[in-house]
Amino acid sequence: MKKLALPLLIAGALLAQSAVAADNNRSISYLASWGVNWGMEEEMAATKVDTLLLAFGQWDANGNIQSSDQIASIPSDIYNVPLSYKVWTQFKTNNQNNKVLIAFGGETYEHIWGVMNTPESREKIASGLAALLQTNFPVYQMVGSTYTQTGTTQIDGIDFDFEKAQPLTEKENDDLLQLAKLLRQKIAGLPSKKMMILTTYHTGADPVECKDPTVFENCSFVEPGRSQHHGTVLPILHGGKDVFDLFNVMAYDAGPRFKYDVAMANYARAVGNKAKVILGNTINSQWGPEGRYYEDYQTNLNRSAWQAREGYGGFFAWSLAGTNPQYGNAEQVSYINAMKEAADNAAQGTINQAPVARANYPAVVVGAADHVELDGSASSDPEGSPLTYKWEQLSGPVVTLVNSTQMKASFSLNSAAQDQSLRFRLTVNDGEKESAPFEFTIKHQAEQGAENLPPVAAATATPKDLTEGRVTLDGSGSVDPEGEQLTYKWIQLTGKTVQLVNADKVQATFNLDKTSQSDNLQFQLTVNDGKQNSLPASVVIIHRASSTEPEEPGQVAGWVLGKAYAAGDKVLGRDGSIYECRGDNGRNGWCGLASVYEPGAGWAWHEAWNLTK
Repeated sequence: MKKLALPLLIAGALLAQSAVAADNNRSISYLASWGVNWGMEEEMAATKVDTLLLAFGQWDANGNIQSSDQIASIPSDIYNVPLSYKVWTQFKTNNQNNKVLIAFGGETYEHIWGVMNTPESREKIASGLAALLQTNFPVYQMVGSTYTQTGTTQIDGIDFDFEKAQPLTEKENDDLLQLAKLLRQKIAGLPSKKMMILTTYHTGADPVECKDPTVFENCSFVEPGRSQHHGTVLPILHGGKDVFDLFNVMAYDAGPRFKYDVAMANYARAVGNKAKVILGNTINSQWGPEGRYYEDYQTNLNRSAWQAREGYGGFFAWSLAGTNPQYGNAEQVSYINAMKEAADNAAQGTINQAPVARANYPAVVVGAADHVELDGSASSDPEGSPLTYKWEQLSGPVVTLVNSTQMKASFSLNSAAQDQSLRFRLTVNDGEKESAPFEFTIKHQAEQGAENLPPVAAATATPKDLTEGRVTLDGSGSVDPEGEQLTYKWIQLTGKTVQLVNADKVQATFNLDKTSQSDNLQFQLTVNDGKQNSLPASVVIIHRASSTEPEEPGQVAGWVLGKAYAAGDKVLGRDGSIYECRGDNGRNGWCGLASVYEPGAGWAWHEAWNLTK
């Protein structure tokens, strides 16, 4: 083979596969594995998102791949398929043009950028990622009363969520670029095109000089305390402009005065193609210099429209199944749909923006009801135009909608023999444009009549694993099917006897002193609705033995990033203090996970460690 042949073939593979970036005005959203709940499969049928990024994945130096909450792991038990897995496989199956990528890294899994630092590790990681992209994932659908495999689907690519709490180094830039090039070579011959996205800092493409608070030209973050991340990803942007299909800019977590237009221009200049640069929005809580806050709804719509008018490649949202208390999953779908409509309208050169449909409704109706009201008064039009309303029933036992073209509609329900679900849709029109549909479900529960169903007890505790301190037993998750008032009864079943305080309350407490011998204490909760007792629920507290002699700093090892610490493990912090790994609420898994949890130094160390001396 001629000397130039191999480089030309490799370059051809890189350029050919990155051609999928030509699509403009994409609508992309992350799917948070930890926030998916029942019903989201149905709610996602209405989404206008065309690309879903599964949060999150990680790798090790041997190329072993893991995903949070098993979102991208083939289920081993068909009767216990993770909800997040069902959501994305259905999303992909319902529209084969949709794209699903798994996002690797993020701040939680930032350690992965440190294990790709040798050619050998990069070869193993690239092979693991290539194998993942060729995996046929089973698709399960409800057939009758059981889930049945109805086909398979594949993941369409990798999103490298390239960020750390500390600034990224030039070595880490080059390591990831070499890994991405290697992966391109391995997947170049696959039957279907695979995507690669680079997602990184808001200020990552700024001039490095912007770290100086006296410099303002082309700086997107100009607060007095500048970002330590200005310009930190310029090496991979310059070197990877033909390797990655898209570049997601996390244009949030920088406060309300962040110049996202400057950040986007800097990224476009670095990669040489505006159509490959994606504007990031968040519908969740974000950092700001004056404290955390939520972006205004209309501002997010305006930002989405702005990027389309300016010729950028689309927007992405953080995130579906997120933790915004203002919006459930159905409302998050509608929110991002409105952002997509704003972008589409702007891309077409229209001035009028589509109105936004919003509905207030009872989530649950028990038994017969003469008047169930659907209220669309929260709907709005960006230009303030008057709205017309259209209410429709989509599924469930048929009801007669009264005033189905008015702001408020209603219907009546007869009593039901069994629980049912009724799904409705509201669309509004400003005289020129129709809104994205707002879809929602009302649960119609059967009356129990004379029959009283027993309540259900739920017991938990904080903390569950400790050496000493106060423990709170919590029964607040207990429920009664008829909504009746509950009484509580806590008793101890095993372990060294303790004095329970408020044993007849929803929360009971007790104290544990240090012990030389570990012990398990089991407690039982029974609740009563005034007529029947629940089945008992129990919770186990681990009382660990503690050292009889206090540790001295010289006897305790320092903290190591990436080490798996157990609850009760102690380390020496950089400040000379001794810290103990927490065990409550599963936090022991966090203790060595990321630099943000470094005891006494990381901004979130309190979440993982206790200061002992």
